[in-house]
Amino acid sequence: MDSLSRFDSAFGTADASLGLRSLCLHLWLSGRLGLPEIRRSRLLATTGRGRLLLLLLSVPYRAGAPRARSSSLEDLLKGREPWTFAPDGLDEDRERSHLAGVLPGLQTAWRSLVEDARRNPSEIEGWCKVPGATHGLVEFEDLPDPEWSFQRPAAAERILEEALLARIRAPLRDVPEARGREILEQVLRENPIGALHRLQARAVALSLRAPFLVVSGGPGTGKTTVVVQILRALRRLLELEPQDIALCAPTGRAQARLVESVRASLARLRPSLETDADLALAQCGGGTLHSLLGARGDGTFRHGPDSRLPQKLVVVDESSMVDLQLFAALVQALRPGCALVLVGDRNQLPSVEAGAVLSDLVGDATEDALTPECAGWTESVLKGVAVEDPSVAAPSGHPLADRLVVLEKSYRSVPAIGAMSERILRGEDSWVRDLRICGLDDDRTGLSRLTGRSADWLQGWAGGLATEFAAWSNSGTPDSGIRSILESRRILCVVHGGESGREALCREVDLRLRKEFDARAAGHYPGRQLLVPHNRADLGLRNGDIGVAVMVDGNLRIGFPQGEGARWFEPSLVPELEPAWALTVHKAQGSEFDQVVLSLPEFDTVLLDRPIAYTAITRARRILRISGDVDLLARACLRAPDRPSRLRRILFG
Repeated sequence: MDSLSRFDSAFGTADASLGLRSLCLHLWLSGRLGLPEIRRSRLLATTGRGRLLLLLLSVPYRAGAPRARSSSLEDLLKGREPWTFAPDGLDEDRERSHLAGVLPGLQTAWRSLVEDARRNPSEIEGWCKVPGATHGLVEFEDLPDPEWSFQRPAAAERILEEALLARIRAPLRDVPEARGREILEQVLRENPIGALHRLQARAVALSLRAPFLVVSGGPGTGKTTVVVQILRALRRLLELEPQDIALCAPTGRAQARLVESVRASLARLRPSLETDADLALAQCGGGTLHSLLGARGDGTFRHGPDSRLPQKLVVVDESSMVDLQLFAALVQALRPGCALVLVGDRNQLPSVEAGAVLSDLVGDATEDALTPECAGWTESVLKGVAVEDPSVAAPSGHPLADRLVVLEKSYRSVPAIGAMSERILRGEDSWVRDLRICGLDDDRTGLSRLTGRSADWLQGWAGGLATEFAAWSNSGTPDSGIRSILESRRILCVVHGGESGREALCREVDLRLRKEFDARAAGHYPGRQLLVPHNRADLGLRNGDIGVAVMVDGNLRIGFPQGEGARWFEPSLVPELEPAWALTVHKAQGSEFDQVVLSLPEFDTVLLDRPIAYTAITRARRILRISGDVDLLARACLRAPDRPSRLRRILFG
């Protein structure tokens, strides 16, 4: 069945007279709706206006918004979104003409629908409903610009709002200044990396007072360093044992990185009676949030309001990736008095599912947010502790005052990359057109443009990979430096398909490297970098892990980094591995590489927005090259995603 026939099958034959088929086709061709959402609207709507509501509300929900304003849904009826593909057999001129003819009527129908919902909200339940359900599928909130949401995310919003507001409004711990100063002197004096930045030190100090703490910062701002010192400080204050602490993240790969970083930092401590107890923190448990909560196959969790988690401290790294419903499940499962520390980058790509909770909590805050009382306490307990860039904390009226620190100094990225990422966040686009043009062999740090198509630079990229692998494999034992070879260079893509997408670029690099390595047989060859596409708990491998094929004692093995060494597997144990030469920006989130080529798609897409541009650029430590039409990147800088939420509205108005 061709793609247009699949669309017609999903849409069905009803409601064509309302112009909904033309609207559906437009939203599908512009990438705003998928066939599952179109099919679901047909099955769950009981009236034509119910189907119009489901179709429009599915667009922001698919993009990760837990709710949508009526005005933004009406904007979808203006037909502005560009089409990203044209299936065989589509008469584009005829369809565009028909769309233009039906949109005014659909706009009128939408305004009438909103007014009817305002007059009689109970009427909405009859427009669309899950068969057999006792409640409606859609919820309506009559605001100046009315808001709509599906029932499940709306229920999760209420749970999360109640739990987080209770934590935000709960009193701080009463920690005498003398006790706080004693703990911080012990912890920060024995910090193996030297003096912390003042904001890092304040985050550690605030953890002593705040049972709920949010630490946000970009790549290289020292978030993990802060986590280690918070663990050491709270061990002393709350007399915690390793089993009292859970170190978590939304994905197995992110959680493994967190645990590995914590253990590496603890291992650098100088031996003493106090630090010996700190070293036991390397045994803290945790896992993914799903495993911590005890996820069941039906979408429910073993731990919840009636079966609380036993831990006294839960740390969640990469919190920006946690969706609304998972956040709600977590806060419901925490026991009263359990401390919660959220760590992440509010500006990174938010969760794939609905919600942007970390961003909702942090808002536009910079640096720390303190009340006058806590500002004075913090300055007092840190007096005499060596910190970098010392200054007096300025009181703030932020809703999370005394419970929030935003780290701003990066210790990793080169200045040009850091400066460009800040301009992206400000919504500036002029820098894109001023990028210098260079070749792939230009090793100057920072950002630049590659000329021509991907075929013009892929051979040089593959040659660089081959040279690096040859140098590494000849330098010593296979375990040595495996992480550095895997973090040396990577192509990042916005989309999977198309000439500039992940699948095509992986295929092209693989083809060239087979020639470089004279790999005539099918299958893996030495030097091939490989991606784990889904979790393999039986092998301790996680979705997104990257390894490399190497000859070890005459046998081909796949090596994955572990600490300073590697774990090795026979290829037959992991037959699902895929080439990893190119990753989507989503898959690369949380990783960093010395050199990155960002491959822009051939067409504009709603996926290309400000968070994806920021996330892509900040994956590069030293060198970032941009391939493709930079005007698309300029548009992305101006395209800020809209994810309205009840929590943000309550906190910031």
